[in-house]
Amino acid sequence: MNHFSTPLFIPLLILFALGLNLNAQKNNTRSILDLQSRYIFTIDSLEGFDENAAASAALSEGYYGDEFKVRMYHYKRAYINSKYKLKSKVHINNFLGITNSRAASCINEDFESSMPAIITTSNQIAGWTVTSGNNGLPNNACSIGGCCPNQPVDCELIQCPTSGYLDPSIGTCYPIFSVFGNSNNNGNTFNPNLPQMKGTNIIRINNNFPQSSIARLSKTINVTASSALFQFAYISVLSPGHPCCGSTAFFIKLTNLTTNSILACPSASIFSPAPGCNSVSPSTQYYLAGGACGVNPANNNNQSIFNKWSLGSLDLTPYTGNNINIEITVTDCATGAHFGYAYFDSQCSPMDITGNNTLYPISSPSIVLTSCSPSSNTIIAPPSVGPYTWTSTAISIPPNLSTPSHTNTTLISNQSGTVALIMSPPGICSPIIKVITLSVTNAPVANIQVTQPSCTNSVATVSLTINSSNTISPSIIWNPPGTISSNSLTNSNPPPGSGSVTIEDVFGCTLSLSYSINTSPISPIINSLNVNPTKCDTASGMISLNVFPINTMFSWSPPVSNTYSASQIPEGVYSITLTNQTCTTYTQITIQAINKATIINVSNTLSNCNAATGGATITALNSNNIYVWTPPVSTSSIISNVPAGNYTVNINQGGCGTTSIITILNPEGPQKIETLKKDNICKKNTGSISILGIDGGTPPYLFSFNNTNYSTTDSFHNLAAGNYYIYIKDANGCIYMHKETVKDLDSKIEIHYKINTTGNCEETYSVLIDSIVGGVPPYYLSVNGSPLFYAQSINDLTESEYVINVYDANNCITPNYIVNKTIKSKPLIYIPNSFTPNNDGLNDFWIPFIDCVVEYKCLIFDRWGILIKQMNNMEEFWDGIFKGKELPVGVYSYIIDIIEFSSKAKRLTGHINLIK
Repeated sequence: MNHFSTPLFIPLLILFALGLNLNAQKNNTRSILDLQSRYIFTIDSLEGFDENAAASAALSEGYYGDEFKVRMYHYKRAYINSKYKLKSKVHINNFLGITNSRAASCINEDFESSMPAIITTSNQIAGWTVTSGNNGLPNNACSIGGCCPNQPVDCELIQCPTSGYLDPSIGTCYPIFSVFGNSNNNGNTFNPNLPQMKGTNIIRINNNFPQSSIARLSKTINVTASSALFQFAYISVLSPGHPCCGSTAFFIKLTNLTTNSILACPSASIFSPAPGCNSVSPSTQYYLAGGACGVNPANNNNQSIFNKWSLGSLDLTPYTGNNINIEITVTDCATGAHFGYAYFDSQCSPMDITGNNTLYPISSPSIVLTSCSPSSNTIIAPPSVGPYTWTSTAISIPPNLSTPSHTNTTLISNQSGTVALIMSPPGICSPIIKVITLSVTNAPVANIQVTQPSCTNSVATVSLTINSSNTISPSIIWNPPGTISSNSLTNSNPPPGSGSVTIEDVFGCTLSLSYSINTSPISPIINSLNVNPTKCDTASGMISLNVFPINTMFSWSPPVSNTYSASQIPEGVYSITLTNQTCTTYTQITIQAINKATIINVSNTLSNCNAATGGATITALNSNNIYVWTPPVSTSSIISNVPAGNYTVNINQGGCGTTSIITILNPEGPQKIETLKKDNICKKNTGSISILGIDGGTPPYLFSFNNTNYSTTDSFHNLAAGNYYIYIKDANGCIYMHKETVKDLDSKIEIHYKINTTGNCEETYSVLIDSIVGGVPPYYLSVNGSPLFYAQSINDLTESEYVINVYDANNCITPNYIVNKTIKSKPLIYIPNSFTPNNDGLNDFWIPFIDCVVEYKCLIFDRWGILIKQMNNMEEFWDGIFKGKELPVGVYSYIIDIIEFSSKAKRLTGHINLIK
């Protein structure tokens, strides 16, 4: 009978295979250490190795048992590598291209969105990357060279119970609770110095199984307003036993990926305490694990230790828009017998300051809060960034708010000035300080002016003048509105009666003003008007008016009647003034003669360009064909062939005649032209003149160059240097002359340079160009007729004289002659007189420096003249070794024979001080 269904069997098989893979990684680390502890080197390879000194060093570093054998293996391997100048092979295994950070996001910082479980894949925890590696020698806690190319094998996401999670190494003395999350937990019972602890989930990085493993938790945050504050907490559990680099360790590193710089704070670099191990930052209080959680004695290296939750905070607002990478790395010891692991929790959150019910991100350049007197301003600090302190030199701060406290979140003030909010969350590198400006302002100050309706203007106007300096773009409401635009300072045509206007400034302060509008007065009105003309030689005209109201007073000018009508009046202009108790109406009336000579049309002809070609034709009524012109240019209604000017004509010289002035205009010719001139380049007749625009005159235009025939051509090319005259003729024949001068541009080019022969072993030299003046850049060079090129230096020159032609942007060519009179270089010699072959990485080798030679041989002798070293090329050096042994401190001599490039032989001698 089959006891396993197929759907269940397949996941079990996958988990089994995955477990085999994880165990294989652990067993592989263990097998490497076992192989190293049992490895036997050949006697020849270890010749000269000081076994006793290496053993003493390993024991002094706390390596015993199998760890002692592994440590001795690496001492011997390092000796052999140095002796035979071998290099260790480096194996890099980056599975599936996994990097330390997967995505620039701020999600699941507190691990509350992921399911508790053993972590077996790098992206199992949403928003985070988990990886592992091997910290076995030659890797160590200082180099963390084995981190972290592999899938995770030793990490776990843990859900803490309500009573706290019991770590197997720490024991019951310190239950572990989540630090960050949404709901409160019981963690403050064991962590009274921390803010309110929340959530349930934490992550364990590495485990308590000693296997030279290393694990890393990492992610990248793209900083926005919603992730302005990053806070983290950690517990490191370490098994001491060795000096810093070889022991267990815990690190936190934050890097700005946008600027490729490591943030100095916050960070953690913690090694297991040991004698002489002070590389711990920040200073950490450790407790003994597995008992009553007593304080760890100084430099304890025997019993497992741990630190209680430590907090760090980072204000990310200076990095808005940047990518911040977070790495938490935990290592076992390098030889496999001590473990190291850590618990970690974090969160990122916005930091918004609430001012008068408005949210301001803490990254806001400035915050200004304003209230209307007698109201107050209210500021509320962002949560989870305490303790808080309020300070000010301008306003009064209550005593309880000036002392740091997690409850100092709200300030209410009715005073004006600046106040500083200081936020110092646990683990912050430096306090977060935000300066806020408070202003308590008065209501707007304004005046109102009313223009009442009058006899001449029936429309009333109400004008508003705002005098308050703090009123910027106020809100203005008129009631009733009248004819106005939005927020207008003027209310036009408000209805009669009472009205008001309300002003509200940008701070919400208001002012209301009242006004009253009168009824518009009534002016006298002429309902109807009848006018009868007269004849120019009689008084037969008549004016008849109908007026409202009928009792309106009146007066005529001239006084031709004592009623509203006038009759038997001659040609002329008459006026009547109507007056009631408040208003006056004035009317002017003209009586014309029906038989008077009248000009009804004049047709003019222009006088072309001051020529006598103008004319005019008059059309008139009642002219009797009598036309008298002044000056006397005609006796009819037509004048012709006259120059521009004013001509007076009198028509019908009888009592009904008329006089008029006729003007003949002179059309304006071209007045000004705009040209584009290009000067002559390199004296190659490349000048040109083009006409771009013409002011005045009547198009179309014709053009003449240097008084040649006129044509439509308006540009002239291939000009040499000189003066040129351009004539423009318009459609009316008007001519304008313009002078233009084409110049020869200076095309001489000079090159400023210096000769460089420094270090010139092959007897060549270079020309270094300092500057090129003259002509038009850019410049190109040609050496002795070579193709054009662009350079700041000309190298590998051998002859004493060269011709360098310089070409500018206009292809103007200037030859420059360069002559080298510099003496050729000689060899540079530097021979040190001492060295210290003590393997401290400083001055461990004796190396002469000599250049510019074709042959080299160096012999080194001891004080008895015995040859102890011969070097036949300048790449060789002396390390103080003779026949595999270190030579003692003393004075040694050398003989160096060289042949220079000039074939000259030279011998150099001297002494060498061997110092240790």
